[in-house]
Amino acid sequence: MLMSRASRVSRASRLPRRAAFAAMLLSALAVSSCARAPRGPASSAEQLSVRHAAERVKREQALSALRADVVLRLDGRATGRLPAFSASVAIAAPSRVRVQARALLGVALDLGVRGDSLFVRIPSERAAFVLDRAAESLGIGPPAAFLGRAMGATWKPPAEAWRSATADSAGWHVGWREGGDSLAITVDGRGLPSRARLSREEHVVRIEYREWTEVRGRQWPVAIEIADEAGWVRARLAVEDLVVSKRAESEWFEWRMSAGTRVLGWEDVREVFRRLGGT
Repeated sequence: MLMSRASRVSRASRLPRRAAFAAMLLSALAVSSCARAPRGPASSAEQLSVRHAAERVKREQALSALRADVVLRLDGRATGRLPAFSASVAIAAPSRVRVQARALLGVALDLGVRGDSLFVRIPSERAAFVLDRAAESLGIGPPAAFLGRAMGATWKPPAEAWRSATADSAGWHVGWREGGDSLAITVDGRGLPSRARLSREEHVVRIEYREWTEVRGRQWPVAIEIADEAGWVRARLAVEDLVVSKRAESEWFEWRMSAGTRVLGWEDVREVFRRLGGT
């Protein structure tokens, strides 16, 4: 059942091609079987796949209209190390994501993703960064769908992938392909992903789920790390509050570029990051 009001996450204090990927992370995610997940530790890949699907479906439903308060830490070769900042996230998977990073006097950065387009607005600079055909540039598929899957850990291996899954002390490893992408996840005995890897040609992104908690009957990742393998950017996300609604509201995703806004190139964006890091 979807939540109609805010649900505080426990332990809030602890819950704590390249250029375009850094901008996207500043925001640092088809329903299958609904069979009841078996209790106790999973003893086979087949049993684990049922448990994984049951938990994933709950999170997929939430991602159709989800808002979250998060703390984001960003570092890497593209941005340098930036201070932690608070942000609000709105998701209407798989096509819309909105991230607003807050500063002392208001919104420091406003990022919107709609389908295959990415928009970043920096109010204090009266400036914006716009990227169309973002999937081609990022090398990881449509960015809104990626962000929803990454934040909700809604990776969906096909049945044949589970049949060839392997296990070791880290958990069950499942790999498959989706079009031009190669994906792999590691799943623990509860059916929850502990890490994911997505690659397309030379682009490789890794996601780690370091902590999970229960929010109104669904398990949710509350400490997430997303990084490209080349070390250009790493985002660490701590989820502090989640709100799941019955439907997404259009005002969550309203994004306007006011008159007089200058459009930035990537070097301009990097300079903005440097100033953010200095303040």
